Amino acid sequence: RILLDQGANIRAATTDGQTVLHDATRLHDTELVRYLVGHGANVRAVSINAETALHNTARTANVEIVRYLIDHGADVHAVTTEGETILQAACLR
Repeated sequence: RILLDQGANIRAATTDGQTVLHDATRLHDTELVRYLVGHGANVRAVSINAETALHNTARTANVEIVRYLIDHGADVHAVTTEGETILQAACLR
């Protein structure tokens, strides 16, 4: 939060396209996900292999974050470059 208050780019991504929202979903941190989205994190951001934060969350079966991301515009039809859908990610957990 301090970094964002100082102007850190909440939408910045690594060279493979991962954002802080991708990281927060892998950590299963509901509060952090809500904070990031509330401060402008892109719920539709995709990595180099077209993976979204929703793919990450579906794999963890964190229903609260899944619902939150969908309610805030996450694409339930997103497909990775390997052809993995959100539904498949959820079933593979």
